[in-house]
Amino acid sequence: MFYPSDERNIQIEDDMLKVECHLTWKELKDIEETILEREKKILRVRRLDYDTLPTYFVSIKNLYGYILYKLGDVDGSINIFEEVLEKDPVNLNSVNNLAVLYWEIGKLKVAKKYMQISENIVKNAEQHIALYPRAFCERAHSIRHFQQDCRDFTYMPYLCKAIEFGAKINSPEKAEWLFEYGQALFRKDYQLVLAYASSEESEPNFEEAIRSFYDVILVKNGSKVYKALSWIFMGILLRHDKTRSLRRCFPSNSDIHELTSIQCIEKGLHLSPDNEIVMRRVASELSLVGCHERAKELFEKSLAKD
Repeated sequence: MFYPSDERNIQIEDDMLKVECHLTWKELKDIEETILEREKKILRVRRLDYDTLPTYFVSIKNLYGYILYKLGDVDGSINIFEEVLEKDPVNLNSVNNLAVLYWEIGKLKVAKKYMQISENIVKNAEQHIALYPRAFCERAHSIRHFQQDCRDFTYMPYLCKAIEFGAKINSPEKAEWLFEYGQALFRKDYQLVLAYASSEESEPNFEEAIRSFYDVILVKNGSKVYKALSWIFMGILLRHDKTRSLRRCFPSNSDIHELTSIQCIEKGLHLSPDNEIVMRRVASELSLVGCHERAKELFEKSLAKD
């Protein structure tokens, strides 16, 4: 509750108008309750490991906390945001989500506490190298989650920001940011293929996507699963247009010039042969080229794990 006579409350209200987080992002504002209920069931059982994929962990958790809040489970939402902060104490989105949440339920002192925490994190941002890449990736991930089939790619600017802030960072987590960017370019390429776009329009996007995925592969100690999936998506990008080749993307890297779509996909499977997502992706591609028995085997192995 806001009381105009209290100057401290006026200051809090002014500050709250500047807050950026799941609870204030305009892209998440008008999602239907039936969609939120569906996604709640999906995200509740999503397997997550902060130590392996920190950006993915915080992205899913904060999105799940947002969904709980929108569905009226305030306590559940608070628990999720606090769980994120246990793993990532400077997670800007979780802190801001808690500030806005407590403001909206009328607990202004607690809201002010989290606003102060947020200000301190921003003041000391140079001490937390993953702060902004992670935050921008989270926003892009949340928007994309509800816009899987949309063509406007409103989340792309946030991924570009993540890549910009993470450009000089040497960390295994960089593979996650590059992979998210590659995924967005991959989706854009698919839309261009469906729209029969000219090569002049589609080729730059294809080349950027390929380079982004290959950068994932080169990240030292990056996620093996993301490296495997990067090879697979490179293969799918080649399949989108049979005139494409890796030679054009990497003129000085003769080791990969002649790799075909299937060879890229097989390299991905070889890199992470027991991961259910990798197996499922490879099985889908094999089924498209008529390798039904092997595809069936991989689908069954994937289902046995998940």
